[in-house]
Amino acid sequence: MTLVSEFLLAHLSHGRRAGDLGRDEPGRAAAAIGDLSFLVARRTTRRLDALAATAKALRKGDYTARVAVSGQDEVANLQADFNAMADELARTLADLQVQRDHGDAAAGSLAAK
Repeated sequence: MTLVSEFLLAHLSHGRRAGDLGRDEPGRAAAAIGDLSFLVARRTTRRLDALAATAKALRKGDYTARVAVSGQDEVANLQADFNAMADELARTLADLQVQRDHGDAAAGSLAAK
């Protein structure tokens, strides 16, 4: 049984015996689906908010900023891709720093001659 079906079954059977269906079942099912939708949307929104905050930190120069990858859905794929992009950016910036330092050292040695 999936998490969704367990959630719906728990909401629909709350306080009822098996087979004791009433006229309010469609309303209860709609309410349960609404509750579940809210929970899923809230979880997704929180994950996207964390990703946005991490992107902002990276944009402000914190090249160590990474987002926690959670789940196995499209948002998790986006989180993982963001982290891979941030890793590549940090490596590129470190390489550029090394090249600049070597260039500065070479220019200094030429100026000294």
